Amino acid sequence: MYEEIDDGRTITARKDHRCEWCGEVIRKGESCIKRTYKWEDEFWDNRQHPECFEAMKRCPFADEGFCPGENPRGAFEGEEEEDELEPTRETA
Repeated sequence: MYEEIDDGRTITARKDHRCEWCGEVIRKGESCIKRTYKWEDEFWDNRQHPECFEAMKRCPFADEGFCPGENPRGAFEGEEEEDELEPTRETA
């Protein structure tokens, strides 16, 4: 069960962190999103790149849970394929 405590606020990282979404390093001094939430009766406090936070909000299965560090930076698994299937003006 997922419950958002702090839905994400932009901060400046005071030390290096791992992005919860993509697993890449967020360097000290970079902007990031700080999230606090409750998952299966445990409180969690994590950081994400701003583009990863936006990808998580677009992701249809994120509320059901995801494996930290296993998503592409700024996207979610399968998102690229969906974009490729949409016709462009030249081909439509």
